[in-house]
Amino acid sequence: MILATLLYHGIGREELCLLRLRDMQSRQGVMHFSIKGKRAKIRFVPVHPMTSRLIGEYLEAGKHGGALSHESPDSPLIRPVANNRTDTLDKHLDPGSIYRNIVMKYAKATGISGEAIGICVH
Repeated sequence: MILATLLYHGIGREELCLLRLRDMQSRQGVMHFSIKGKRAKIRFVPVHPMTSRLIGEYLEAGKHGGALSHESPDSPLIRPVANNRTDTLDKHLDPGSIYRNIVMKYAKATGISGEAIGICVH
């Protein structure tokens, strides 16, 4: 789900990590991400249907953000699965961990060397 969100939408790791539940919104019947970019500029990016399905499954499995949820719309869209420092999961992911634990893991799995300069999802 994280790779699909990065790849299908051309957003940066930090932009992904800062998404909140309320940042997924319907505009004229089409789901969009409301993304805060550089210089606090807001842009609306249509959500790819595959990403929308994966996020729905993720939210259902994580028991947050569903129709019966009592969570704040300001809660992070994507959360860590463990937090050894503060023991709370209601926080944003770290962009560095997205790179190390997801982008590099799958780059190596596809045969791209971890020593390649400039590996990114763009």
